[in-house]
Amino acid sequence: MVVHAALAALLTRLGAGPAITVAAPVPARDSAALRRAVGPYGRVLALSMDTSGDPAFTALLRRVRAADLAAYRAGTAALARPGGIALSVLADSGEAYEAAGLTVRAAPPLLPLRAAALGLILTERHTPAGAPAGIAVTAAYQYDAVGETAAAHLTGQLAALLEAALDTPAAALSRLNGGARPPLAPAGTGKHTAPSPTRRPAPAPAAMPVPVAG
Repeated sequence: MVVHAALAALLTRLGAGPAITVAAPVPARDSAALRRAVGPYGRVLALSMDTSGDPAFTALLRRVRAADLAAYRAGTAALARPGGIALSVLADSGEAYEAAGLTVRAAPPLLPLRAAALGLILTERHTPAGAPAGIAVTAAYQYDAVGETAAAHLTGQLAALLEAALDTPAAALSRLNGGARPPLAPAGTGKHTAPSPTRRPAPAPAAMPVPVAG
């Protein structure tokens, strides 16, 4: 929800207007027919947010939280259309673990919504003791729709805005300038990862601490 709020603020400042909609894959196993089924089942919701009025980031975060929770709980919430931007949240499963005598390694995440032009994959990281250790933001994009340069610039600006919101969460969106951050260098793989803020140590290079709604 914090990244959703920051993304809505960023897109508004880039000229998308105050009505921002992103796609979000969420679990959907509330059907009795799926109780004995194996595998992931979900739906892709259209999460809409109104950023009008130049609210403080904390106020926008409250709007996002209320709207997102309402969409998650409603069985009739609007589903996302193809295209646009998708947000997907993953838990950091570690590099490898043992199971049934096998060494299991997590596969790299794919575009969370294949029909999306740009997917932001949020990986929640934790210390060995289980404490929060930041969120890695990875951008997966379609070459023909977004391109390397645009994906790198957007991810870099999002990271900078999150840093600014962490420092001054009560500031209005128009005053959340954020520190200067160079665009992430295109790697030619269709993915870009936001690095850590240099002034806040993190256990992994891609971990980025963000504020949490109280």
